[in-house]
Amino acid sequence: MSLRPVPEIRLGRIKPKITGETGRFVTVAIKACVVDGRYQRVFQVRNERRVLQLAANWDWSLYTPIIVAPAGAQFAIIDGQHRAAAARAVGITNLPAWLSAADEKAQARAFLAINASPTRVDTLQLWNSRYAAGDQDAVLLWEICARAGV
Repeated sequence: MSLRPVPEIRLGRIKPKITGETGRFVTVAIKACVVDGRYQRVFQVRNERRVLQLAANWDWSLYTPIIVAPAGAQFAIIDGQHRAAAARAVGITNLPAWLSAADEKAQARAFLAINASPTRVDTLQLWNSRYAAGDQDAVLLWEICARAGV
């Protein structure tokens, strides 16, 4: 295992502006979750395919909590409608979630911040992850490269 601390980045002249509340982890009933159509995607065939992939291989160790905000007696999903739909499809009724105190405008800003500029992982790092996870093809390729001196 190759563990290292979180990098320490110096801000220099940047003056951080920290706003909002931290939120908290909760468990939400899927039937109490709603999707705000003003900024959330409408499900299309490709979205349904993604949900089916998640449902067919549901694994709690790969699950990331959905992000929700109060919407009256319900919870507006800011991020995670595909995960929630997949969980519902396999019969899960309650999900771990991060509850944000965001109002409607802040929910849309959060959706934008989460989805507009995702951090891309390069191909080599994805390959390293497959190797570390024990993927048979990645392990075989590693062995071939090692034997070839590459």
